[in-house]
Amino acid sequence: MGEEAGVRFSTQTHWDLTSSLGLADFERGSRLSGSNFVAYTGIGARMERALINFMLDLHTVKHGYKEAWVPVIVRRDMMFGTGQIPKLEEDMYHVELDDLFSFRPRKFR
Repeated sequence: MGEEAGVRFSTQTHWDLTSSLGLADFERGSRLSGSNFVAYTGIGARMERALINFMLDLHTVKHGYKEAWVPVIVRRDMMFGTGQIPKLEEDMYHVELDDLFSFRPRKFR
């Protein structure tokens, strides 16, 4: 095998690099939503949006998928049908009055 190529610049972790370039604000993301969340800023937010658009275009145009924007609050039977309930019911945001759930768990396991 060949030798490992050396780099002629100092390396940084992705969190240090994105912070130093003003692409993301990890501290602000954590203050807003808790640990491990990020607030993309400036060109970082623009890059995130561009990546989302690229993937949507790739899969809808090139691979024939149909794009959909669905509600984030759904009925109990929808959550049961996807296997989220009863397994994750305790971890779901729940609107008791209408018996509706957020389809994203509120904490990670």
